[in-house]
Amino acid sequence: MGEKLVHWTCINTICLGEPSTNLRAMENEFASSAPEISLDAVDLDTIEQDLADVETALARLEAGTYWTCETTGQELPSDLLAAQPTTRSITSL
Repeated sequence: MGEKLVHWTCINTICLGEPSTNLRAMENEFASSAPEISLDAVDLDTIEQDLADVETALARLEAGTYWTCETTGQELPSDLLAAQPTTRSITSL
């Protein structure tokens, strides 16, 4: 992140004519105002499940079964798939 910020501030310095001696101060100011992201706040289990659901949907799409309810064998409504693209069953609602 810091490297990208340095590049951005360098570009601004060149374009806006700001003194280059302020680059470090600008980088520190931006870095200190960036929000801290705690790993405790990230729900990795949910992210992994979402990824697994997407991979399953892609496999079903490739197999030609994406539009079919896994429980009933009926066609899944297109509005349901548009709202919940990883839905596999009408009964999962």
